[in-house]
Amino acid sequence: MHGRVNRILTLLSAGTDYGVLGMFSYKHFSILLISSTMFAASACAADIVSPPDQLAAVSEINGKLEFGGGFGGMTGFSNTNPVYGDGSITMPLGNAFGLQGDFAVDNQFGQTEIGGAAHLFTRDPNRYLLGVMGGYASFGQASGAWIGPEAELYADRISFEAIGGYIRVTPNGLNGFDKLYAVGNIGYYATNNLRFTIGAGTVADFKSAHLGAEYLLSDVGVPVSLKLDGRIGDNNFYSATAGIEIYFGGPSKDLIRRQREDDPPNGVQSLFSAGGVNLGVQPASGPACIYNTEFPTESAINEPCIGPPTRPNDT
Repeated sequence: MHGRVNRILTLLSAGTDYGVLGMFSYKHFSILLISSTMFAASACAADIVSPPDQLAAVSEINGKLEFGGGFGGMTGFSNTNPVYGDGSITMPLGNAFGLQGDFAVDNQFGQTEIGGAAHLFTRDPNRYLLGVMGGYASFGQASGAWIGPEAELYADRISFEAIGGYIRVTPNGLNGFDKLYAVGNIGYYATNNLRFTIGAGTVADFKSAHLGAEYLLSDVGVPVSLKLDGRIGDNNFYSATAGIEIYFGGPSKDLIRRQREDDPPNGVQSLFSAGGVNLGVQPASGPACIYNTEFPTESAINEPCIGPPTRPNDT
């Protein structure tokens, strides 16, 4: 088992000559996964009128809280010990629809990220989820607002999960610029309470990939799961984290049912993990602003650009 894991990590992180990422980048993987997942989920959701015997999109009001930490590093920065916390509350809207609210807080590389998001979705817990997610976050040295579709497709013990869309990034004190984000995951439930995940994402041009695992403890009273995640990305970024997730509300369920019948993944934490670290520590990317010297109070003439919203005072 240890040898297989090493071979997988070697393939993920190998150079452009032989590595998987050299032939097929994180960005390509995430965009392909999100487009195919959303297409398939849209096809499944063509008729959203639920038959009487279909499970509800959300079984009943429920929630989850997650806490964790670990270690990491990136070129140009001292090693870090990230800590994070997040939570979600999900409620049914009739039988076919659900609404979820997310929040998350992260701290790494000396920057604190905090944000919230909302999901509106339709779901058949045996087949698919299709919805829209929007949110806002402070990434430390920048803030961002995003909106876009999300989709999940269920095939026996495999779940395909994808989010993507548009994000407006505004570095502190500078003009904002428009970027895209796409995050895709494939989850495999080895047992009803043990899930392995592989995924990749691109958030405002920062690309990353990860491997993860989650195990739901049984017979401990409150549903609690143990989580592990390892991630690599641009600029030699790496991190390894461990955490616990506490589920509450609703009847007792195994992990696969809870994640398909109750709450979708926390969208804020998905963006923080896939690329928020880059927005927090080095958000500015783009051409420098050019100002008309005859009209110093006007905005830059080449927006979007990196620089103050109006021409700086020469003094």
